[in-house]
Amino acid sequence: MRIAISALSLSLLLASTACAQKDDGQPETGPEPILSATNTIETCFMDHRGAAERREMCPGQYIENCIRQRAGGDTTVGMITCAREEYEAWEIQLERNLVTLSETGRTALMQTSFEAAQSSWVAHRDAQCRYEASAYEGGTMAGVVSTACLSAMTAQRALRVAALVAEMDVH
Repeated sequence: MRIAISALSLSLLLASTACAQKDDGQPETGPEPILSATNTIETCFMDHRGAAERREMCPGQYIENCIRQRAGGDTTVGMITCAREEYEAWEIQLERNLVTLSETGRTALMQTSFEAAQSSWVAHRDAQCRYEASAYEGGTMAGVVSTACLSAMTAQRALRVAALVAEMDVH
């Protein structure tokens, strides 16, 4: 559901970006430089330090800023590039969280169970994103939807694994 909302949000953002003009009818000029996807995520985390539930607001921030501010960001290639950059940043975050989780004092059964769950999650994510993109099969939006889906689902998983790490730290 959240991914469908993300695709809708992406469409609305594109419409508002295309229509952004000053009152004098001239296009707005000079957008501020955007942070990298990794820096956007880290800045969001810093802004919500100590409030894990508020970190749920971090996924999608880079994509939205990138599409709005990058030259060509509102093109199909631009949207895919922006989504791919955020996806890769969340992959790095997820990998860091997985390494941290593996270094906690978990039992062998916990480790094996988690590895199986993680493998199943990757298969689920990939199948879900293929499914969502299939609605646009043959069209240019398929790549946008697929990449945005990968980014959103990977972000959600990274946040979930971070929560597991926090739970392990408490025990």
